[in-house]
Amino acid sequence: MSKKKVVISGVNSGIGYATALVFAKEGFVVYGIDLSSEVNPSLALKIKTLGSVLNYASCDVSDNEQVARYFDNLNIEIDVLVNNEGILGPRIKTEEYPKDAFDAIIDVNVKGVFYLTKYGL
Repeated sequence: MSKKKVVISGVNSGIGYATALVFAKEGFVVYGIDLSSEVNPSLALKIKTLGSVLNYASCDVSDNEQVARYFDNLNIEIDVLVNNEGILGPRIKTEEYPKDAFDAIIDVNVKGVFYLTKYGL
């Protein structure tokens, strides 16, 4: 029987990092994506120590084509998708909020979740 597979976005730090360790501990093969071109080396080591496998790829979840290409190249059936990506914007009054910051938040926090879900299915 093959191991279950999980795709986790935002895997290099915070909640994504911790989530990857939980799934690795449960015996899942972890497919981690993040914006960074490099995987967090401590995450890779911890997952290996747990006896699991981490397959890492850089992916900008706000880019529809990149997400589609990621799943096309992945070419496996996944068991779980963890939409963990997210960015914060400036802490300022709404009337002072810059359009580019708002657009970036919508692109990652809304569109990114949609793209990952769409292609993950």
